[in-house]
Amino acid sequence: MAKVVEERPVTIWDEFTMQRDSDSPVQLRLPYTPEEWAALTPEVKEANRQAAFDKWQSNTDALREAARLAEEAAVGQPVPVPERIAMHSARKIMFASGVLDRVIDVVRAAGEEAETLFWSSDYLERQHPMLLQLAPLIPLTEEQIDDMFRQGEAA
Repeated sequence: MAKVVEERPVTIWDEFTMQRDSDSPVQLRLPYTPEEWAALTPEVKEANRQAAFDKWQSNTDALREAARLAEEAAVGQPVPVPERIAMHSARKIMFASGVLDRVIDVVRAAGEEAETLFWSSDYLERQHPMLLQLAPLIPLTEEQIDDMFRQGEAA
């Protein structure tokens, strides 16, 4: 049966500092026991440090590139409008926007069906005929309604 050797990485923090894009030192961990590390020649230690640093730099560069690509892809792309939001979120957003009183007045004037829908529904659907009919009376533009739905989804 093979003997399992426990790998105890040594942090070579105080033995070297490699800089990259800042004044902060890079802390790298190398898979050597303290005895193994002490037995290595300075050239081998430096080669291990450089290899670990190169791997770290490669990973860091890949993460930065992925973030840059994601940011580029997001620029100019509109945030999608959800199909529905929770009605309590919609009322909170209307209140915060200063239009809730006007919405309540318009809903009351529209009749019992509109009032029941406004006060009893769990969700407000973006393409609901009642919303599309009453929004211009508040007045709310299509863009304002879309923004309200985006905010409601984020809430």
